[in-house]
Amino acid sequence: MGSEMCIRDSAGLESLNLRDTAAGDEGARALGAALAADPPLRELTLSRCGVGDAGGVALANGVGANSRLGWLDLSGNALADAAATALGDALARSGRLGWLNLGSNQIRCDGARALAAGVRSSASLRALLLPHNKLGDAGAAALGGALSDGGASPLARLDLASNALGDVGAVALADGLGRGAYASSLRDLSLKANHLGLPAAAALARALAGSASLAWLNVGSNGHIGDAGAAALADGAACGRLLGLCLLYTSPSPRDGLL
Repeated sequence: MGSEMCIRDSAGLESLNLRDTAAGDEGARALGAALAADPPLRELTLSRCGVGDAGGVALANGVGANSRLGWLDLSGNALADAAATALGDALARSGRLGWLNLGSNQIRCDGARALAAGVRSSASLRALLLPHNKLGDAGAAALGGALSDGGASPLARLDLASNALGDVGAVALADGLGRGAYASSLRDLSLKANHLGLPAAAALARALAGSASLAWLNVGSNGHIGDAGAAALADGAACGRLLGLCLLYTSPSPRDGLL
């Protein structure tokens, strides 16, 4: 309740950082109620605050009703698919949210599917950070399928590092990026520390060659890409507009660096 009163009573408050506090679900519910009243708050950080699905859903409902919040950091909590689904709906309704960090939570395939649908409907989201979740191949494929038929989107950064993605999911994601509107907006893609091999590298190389905007690709710490995969990615980068390609530790004997 204190957080809700703080936001409602502070007419000029634009940024609130509650990182590493014990806000929990109760605090997230209060903040959601405050956000629904459309205060001038533009940035909210609730990283590592012990927020679970119940609090995440309540907060997301407030975000969806808000027209001013542009930055939301919910990393390092215990959010799972219910909260991610509510946040996907909030993305579709919010006209301002441009930066969403959901790293280090417990989001799986269903949550990824809902978030992808929200991204597709959002006219404002530029960065979606989902590292250290549990999306797996199914979650990556869901994102790839939604991205492939997305409309005009401003999404510029997508972080899926450390999500146990294998070749199947990465190929589906790369194919979706190559076919969809995101091929002309995405600038920064991280697939670091997954389980990618040569098939994923080849698919990503095709996406690189066809992208007019992708400038940074991080596939470091993927131990099965190997020399052939690195060569394919380098060829794809040469055909595209890539400025940075991280291949660190992509083979059992790491020799590749930043190209």
